[in-house]
Amino acid sequence: MLLKPKHPCPKCKAIVPNRHPVGKPYRCINCRSELQLSRSQLKIEFWIDLAIAAMIAWLLGARHWSFVVATIIISVPVGLLSVPLWEKLWPMRLEPWDGKRVI
Repeated sequence: MLLKPKHPCPKCKAIVPNRHPVGKPYRCINCRSELQLSRSQLKIEFWIDLAIAAMIAWLLGARHWSFVVATIIISVPVGLLSVPLWEKLWPMRLEPWDGKRVI
């Protein structure tokens, strides 16, 4: 999810529009290349958000199976709240589309 449409195409450096159909790749207006959000960056952000959710669950006193359940539940709001923060600290990069499912 791109919050700011100021992300350049990795091939031609033109600004890629923020809008795209759900499940379809982003398309550069200039060079017509199909793009996706950086999968490696998404994975890193996911694991950091999950670690933060786990720390919060632990600090709230969740242990054993309740820790697992609490981490899963807490990870949803942590993930949603972290999107603007991630965009400010580490703006999302675009990469060429690998043909797999697009988020």
